[in-house]
Amino acid sequence: MPMHFSPWFKVFLSGVGFWSDAYDLFIINIVGAIMKQPHMFPIDPDGDPALIPKPGFNGSCVAGADMLPATRCETNPAFTAMGYIKTAALVGAILGQLIFGALADKLGRRVIFICTISMVIIGAIGSALVQGSPEDGGIYVQLTIFRFLLGFGVGGEYPLSATVSSESSTTEDRGSAVSNVFAMQGWGNVTAGLVAWALLAAGVDHHITWRVCLGFGAVPGLATVYWRFMMEETEQFKHTEEEDDLEERLLVEGPGLLDMTPSPKVPAVEDAMEGEGGRVPRTGSVAAGAPHAPSHGGGCCGYLRNTGAILYQFRYLLLGTAGAWFIFDVTFYANGLFSDTVFKMISPDATITDVAADNLYTALLGLPGYYLGVYFIDRMGRRAMQIFGFSAVGITFLIMAGLLEPLQEHAIPVLVILYGLTFLFANWGPNTTTYVIPSEVFPTRARATCHGISAASGKLGAVVGSYGIGAMEALGKAGTAKGAMNTLGLRFVLVACGIISIIGTVWSMAFTPNMEGVSMEDIDNGAALGMLAGPRAVAPDAHGTVEMEGSDHEFHSATGKPAAAATASGANGTFTY
Repeated sequence: MPMHFSPWFKVFLSGVGFWSDAYDLFIINIVGAIMKQPHMFPIDPDGDPALIPKPGFNGSCVAGADMLPATRCETNPAFTAMGYIKTAALVGAILGQLIFGALADKLGRRVIFICTISMVIIGAIGSALVQGSPEDGGIYVQLTIFRFLLGFGVGGEYPLSATVSSESSTTEDRGSAVSNVFAMQGWGNVTAGLVAWALLAAGVDHHITWRVCLGFGAVPGLATVYWRFMMEETEQFKHTEEEDDLEERLLVEGPGLLDMTPSPKVPAVEDAMEGEGGRVPRTGSVAAGAPHAPSHGGGCCGYLRNTGAILYQFRYLLLGTAGAWFIFDVTFYANGLFSDTVFKMISPDATITDVAADNLYTALLGLPGYYLGVYFIDRMGRRAMQIFGFSAVGITFLIMAGLLEPLQEHAIPVLVILYGLTFLFANWGPNTTTYVIPSEVFPTRARATCHGISAASGKLGAVVGSYGIGAMEALGKAGTAKGAMNTLGLRFVLVACGIISIIGTVWSMAFTPNMEGVSMEDIDNGAALGMLAGPRAVAPDAHGTVEMEGSDHEFHSATGKPAAAATASGANGTFTY
């Protein structure tokens, strides 16, 4: 029997799930480094770690040597397989964001919330229990499968955790509640670094360490899955379902139904049946800012048509949220390329334990930024904070690019501080706001779908950042210790990240509305469309009404509420409000 939980307990459940998600995505970097260690394979320590001897060959595998390693050595499976394993989780996350986001709008938040954390738990435990050892190629196939399943669940957690926390909060607390959920990403990253470092520093066998690291990701989910089963559906989604059910009955039984089954929760439907032609100004809770046919009417095809109509109506807002998330993740994941170079400058002969400590240090660098975001999100506003964050990150990258050589030669501590500031400003700004904004600008009927699309766009940006900008390394490996980028290649990466961040600033100015203080009812009424400071807004007339270009709807410039009636086509007919 579902139980009634306080809003902040639902936020807690969402946050713990997001902590688990961040841990699971972050830990694979450390696990990959462990599994590539020479002692995990029958490798000559003097050989190339990317090569291992074929059976029967006991020589040293040194690429380019006279011994023709291609005939006597083969590629170390860990060096190729880890790329596939990481890609599997990324692909799974993109699919999970899109599919689970859409399913949450169709089936409800609660049931999908249970499904996503269950997949994370199964994926984490399965990854820890795969059979074989790193020198056995079969183990990587198993890891790829379980990491895909885990990524699928993690992807679904993005729209679900944001939507549940947003819909469970008051208007005044919504920004801090959703950003507190996102701040758990920082703790997930810290936990991943801490668990790996503690095991390695304690001298635990590496074959055990990587399994414990992967399996630990299931612990937060196991601790909270019961409470997700017991959680009630969010009030906002239940309210929307009640409206839809009544409208479907109105289609079948006619307006006389209202005399028999009054519903104080949906006064707008009653209003719609009154007046000449049914067209009356309305202030009720049924969405006018988006096509408003019953989301469950007409079966799956009707649902898809209705959702598609909402996506079209909110296309500029969706372009804003998805585009900003894409732009940010390009720079955020490209920044990971620089971390390796920074730590090589500090410790060129780092051990695997040092690598784990470096990852922990990186996670700690970014942690304060998350809570600056929590503190300022309602004080600065979402739009201002996103613009500030993009601008600060871009300027910092460009400063690093301009002063790179003197900093490398004479002031590495200053370079490390600047590097840490990129994480601070990112988490203070767009890393938080790109997660929060999609949870509150779209109507309930498509909120999780639109958040999932935005998050998936971010993951595509991660691909561009990791592989596209990473190709700039071709500008030169300097031949330095362990292959650090040379100054030219590194400067190109920094300049690219700086320019892309400035583009994010401009993008946010064009497509991001101010949503602080706007109620969920007004959001369902299309308030975000009326508040969008983008290419659609036309100056208000003498009555304070704003007409949106490309839209049949009008909104009051001060409140963002509908100023006139709206017409929406549904699966079984046309509704006029």
